[in-house]
Amino acid sequence: MNISQWFVEFIVWNLNAFTYFFPFLPVGKPIDNPTEKTKIVIISPGFTGPLLYRQEKLYLEKKGFQVIVINFSKEMRNLETAAPILKKKISEIGSKDITLVGISSAGLTAYEYLNTLDGWKDIKNFIALATPFKGTPRGYFTFHTKAGRQLVPESAYIKNI
Repeated sequence: MNISQWFVEFIVWNLNAFTYFFPFLPVGKPIDNPTEKTKIVIISPGFTGPLLYRQEKLYLEKKGFQVIVINFSKEMRNLETAAPILKKKISEIGSKDITLVGISSAGLTAYEYLNTLDGWKDIKNFIALATPFKGTPRGYFTFHTKAGRQLVPESAYIKNI
C-alpha cells in the first residue's frame, strides 16, 4: 500500500468515525407512501459510513430513483448481528420493489439477510460492490475489532457465508 492509498483509507475511516458519533445526519428517509411503481435504491455502505455516497445518491435521484443511504456503520461492529438490523431497517420502508446495494462488508451483511432471513421477498435486485466474500487481508489491520476478525480470510464468519 503506497502513501496515497493509506491517506485515502485514513480519511475514509475518519469520516466513518464522524458518522458514528453523529448518526442523526440526514442521508435518507423512508418514503411516506411507497407505491408498487416507486423505484427504491437502498445503499448500505458498511464501515465507510453514508457521507461518502452523497454524489451517488444525488445522481440516482436525478434518474428518478428514491435513494436511501443507511447509516449502518455502528451495526457493522459485529457482522453476525447486523443482518437482523438490516432486515428491520428495510421492513420500515414498506416496499417490495427495492434494489439493495451492499458495499464492502455491508455486502456480506446484505447477502446474509437475503439468504438466511428471507430477504428476497422484499428485495428485487441485489448489487454487491467490493464485497469480500472470501475475506480480505485488510481485516488484519482492524483485527482489534470483532468485525475485523470476521473479515479475515478463513475466519469462521467467512467460511459460514
